[in-house]
Amino acid sequence: MRQLAYDRYGCRVMQRLLQVMPTNSHHDILKAVEGIIVETIYHEFGNHVVQRITEVSDPKKVLKLVVNACKTRVSSLSRDLNGCRIIQRILERFDRG
Repeated sequence: MRQLAYDRYGCRVMQRLLQVMPTNSHHDILKAVEGIIVETIYHEFGNHVVQRITEVSDPKKVLKLVVNACKTRVSSLSRDLNGCRIIQRILERFDRG
């Protein structure tokens, strides 16, 4: 999982899979990313996979996975070139009050 997400072309394959797979099939990918979510967010290619996850996966699962893993790192993520994109995607998707 990590090898594919951290590869220039592999991350594109994963993004495409997430886009075309039914939402209820995302569980395996979410489970695989769970242990490496924070480092994946900071990675130059991996963060694109996490962005896609936040855009197309079940909102409750996204909140549980991403927000819980990152809630103590918001300041650091906001200042990071790749991390700030995840913060943006979360706000775009969930700030529709």
